[in-house]
Amino acid sequence: MSLRENYTNFSVRYPLIFNIIRGLLVATGFFFGALFIFGSLFAIYIEIYGFMGEEPERRTWYLAVLALGLIVSIVIPFILARFLFPQAKKIIYILLFILILVLSFSYLGVSI
Repeated sequence: MSLRENYTNFSVRYPLIFNIIRGLLVATGFFFGALFIFGSLFAIYIEIYGFMGEEPERRTWYLAVLALGLIVSIVIPFILARFLFPQAKKIIYILLFILILVLSFSYLGVSI
């Protein structure tokens, strides 16, 4: 029996466990995505306004890399969710992302 057949048999035999594992993977992806968003926004703020009143030297290339990281941290959790749950509606992904964003910010003590 090949690995693919074992995977298919497991998902057919235990659909609840399989869906719980996929859901945990998606929730973890959204959680880390929200944390990376917070980190990217904080790094962009520090790069633009400086730290402790210092006059910053703005590095345009660094801001572009941070903006790219911000976009990637939004897109990758959605791709992961779409890959693991292709039958779900898109609004569920958006609501899950907002929920995870609020929960991760509240965990960090940041008010939105």
